[in-house]
Amino acid sequence: TIDSVTSFTPDKIKKLYENYILPCDMFTIIIGNIDQKVMIEKMKEIFSEWAAKHIFTLKNELRLNQKIILAEKKQYLFQTNKEQTIILFGGLSAKKYTKDYFALLIADQIFSGGSSGGMHSRLFALREKTGFFYDISVSLVLVAGVAVGMFVVKAMTKKEHLNKAEKFIRELIFDFADSIVKEEVIFSKRLLLYSFAQKTETKEYLLQ
Repeated sequence: TIDSVTSFTPDKIKKLYENYILPCDMFTIIIGNIDQKVMIEKMKEIFSEWAAKHIFTLKNELRLNQKIILAEKKQYLFQTNKEQTIILFGGLSAKKYTKDYFALLIADQIFSGGSSGGMHSRLFALREKTGFFYDISVSLVLVAGVAVGMFVVKAMTKKEHLNKAEKFIRELIFDFADSIVKEEVIFSKRLLLYSFAQKTETKEYLLQ
């Protein structure tokens, strides 16, 4: 509720953080061409002084009566050499809830799959066709609000595929507007309207 959120003071938030964000039994995953021994020493240097100021007891704080069974601690270290490269395109788009925003929302559905994350998108077709991308994502209205949002394309590929992958993404961006057909617009509108209805329905259900 509004009252519960506004009642939190910096001191309360700090205390909750110290109680629940604990270094014990946490793990870190590091991917890249690294020296294992150097990285372990660096991790020790960075995190050696991190300690919880207060460790709560599960039985008292969470009211758990069942027996807590601790798993045996094991450490697995895998050193792999993966030369992955990130490609990032970006620019300004539109403010939220303007005519331009809703037009871009429809275009985003066609381009990337939008809110549905569907496979009927140019982005999915590009990934399937080329096989160059570990991961690729697009938003035409990222963080749009009172201020203008952003157009962002982010992709991960092998180093040796960098030039070709970048070329494919540029072609997709530049040719996109001229390649949109009426059926795609109708389909995307239906998906967006359905998703908005579902969101409203869910909120009304929660408020009852």
